[in-house]
Amino acid sequence: MKEKQKHLEAFEYYYSLGDNRSLTAVAKKFKVSINSVVKWRKAFNWDLRVQQRDIENAKRLQEKTNLDIINVKADYRKTIHAMHQMLKKSLKEYVERNKPAEIKTVRDLARVADILEKLVTLDMKLVGETEENKEIRVVIEKVRKAINESN
Repeated sequence: MKEKQKHLEAFEYYYSLGDNRSLTAVAKKFKVSINSVVKWRKAFNWDLRVQQRDIENAKRLQEKTNLDIINVKADYRKTIHAMHQMLKKSLKEYVERNKPAEIKTVRDLARVADILEKLVTLDMKLVGETEENKEIRVVIEKVRKAINESN
């Protein structure tokens, strides 16, 4: 038997039924006997085609989901980098003028260091770093130690 347009349309309808898929529904829709639909199903490998299409759809969905996750991570990273630049500017102004731009106390400076640490850690996780960056940790610990000593 050669697959004709009617058979293709019947398969598409069958597939579109999803969890409610039934040969009876196809027979009613296309005004043929259930035996005809059973023959079509067998002759044109509907079960295998359903499986293949489900796999293809799952792959496309996974690719879209992966792309969405990448885009969300990229947006978060842009925000993190913008915040990092703001923090660097505030710290630079504090050091250059020896008076805080937005930092009024040493405790405020400690809070900024904590924020910086959290931003760097988050950024590293977003780019796939599983271990925390030890060099950055050392710098942050030195900043904390200096802040605590100045109290």
